[in-house]
Amino acid sequence: MFAHRLWYPITLLLFLALACNTQTVIPLAAGSTATRTATVTLTPTFTPTNTPTPIIQDNQPSPAAPSQAAASPVQPFPDLNGVWVDDGNDIVIVQNGQSVSAAYVEPKMCNDQNGNTSPYPYDFSGTLQQVSDVWQVNGMTIVCGYGKDNPTGTGPQTTDIKMVLSQDQSSLVGDWYNAHDNKWMVGDVSITRKFVNGAPAATPTGYSAPTLAP
Repeated sequence: MFAHRLWYPITLLLFLALACNTQTVIPLAAGSTATRTATVTLTPTFTPTNTPTPIIQDNQPSPAAPSQAAASPVQPFPDLNGVWVDDGNDIVIVQNGQSVSAAYVEPKMCNDQNGNTSPYPYDFSGTLQQVSDVWQVNGMTIVCGYGKDNPTGTGPQTTDIKMVLSQDQSSLVGDWYNAHDNKWMVGDVSITRKFVNGAPAATPTGYSAPTLAP
């Protein structure tokens, strides 16, 4: 923009101002300079009736999804192979898919209190199955029946067992069925994984699992 120096008689300036209806700064005397400035303020003639849709920037969080019930945590498929401890006795668990069997490293002996002592190498056998958010082992175990008048018999016998695997997969806790008393022995089974120097114990050299299971 260039500023121009204007030289007009006052009468002519008044005539131009009235004719154009323009704000003009009029010099008081010939030879004065004037700079025309105009400031226009626009007033909206309408008000929007609809609220504009907000724009979500890329760095803003997305709208929250509808709340949903939290799913129960599910354990990964277990690997029970290795050495465990059952009531102070080392056992070796062998797992094949969902089939599980366990035998004592050193066979247990069953004294029927009638003068007979019988070894039994087996601890339990069963099937892994997922129930809700935990893994269970349901199957059979070996117990020692004793007593001269025991109506269920004496010596090694099979009975039902059911166990729950802990979340860290280091223990099996459960119940076994007492046929003599006709009731479940709740919480009477506690089997824990054996560790040596913080690592799962290795299967003893030369150990071989029995060919039969209860």
